[in-house]
Amino acid sequence: MPAPPYAQWPGHPARSQLHHLPLTLTINQRLRAECPRHLTPIPGYLLHQSATVLCMHGGQAQATVPNPRVKVSGQMTVQMPNPWVIAGCPFNVSGSPVPCVTAQWMTAATRVKSGGMPLLLQDSQAVCAPNGTGVNIVVAQLRVKAQ
Repeated sequence: MPAPPYAQWPGHPARSQLHHLPLTLTINQRLRAECPRHLTPIPGYLLHQSATVLCMHGGQAQATVPNPRVKVSGQMTVQMPNPWVIAGCPFNVSGSPVPCVTAQWMTAATRVKSGGMPLLLQDSQAVCAPNGTGVNIVVAQLRVKAQ
């Protein structure tokens, strides 16, 4: 695979890194490794306590520990390590109910923290237990963005 044209520019950080990349990487992984500017996070809106978050089956998720130190639109924000509880999940397997019970967040803001913990964003990802499915963030505030 030939080197991208920007890698040949003098002084470009990707120029010295090309020979270290394994050929098994996907194109996107190679681009991120070759050009650090692809690593800059995209800002997203901060998630707040009253945001509408649903499991993939339609159960309502609610924050267990809101963050009173930072508020957006009068609502408390939420931090990554704290799990959310899910109520009303109708999921079942072969007629036996197996509802989503909690959601644990996997991604959050990289640059904005409160109390040393990253705040959740509208594009943050979570995994529901015990099913391993994700969540849909349907409604959130649209005033404050973070990275």
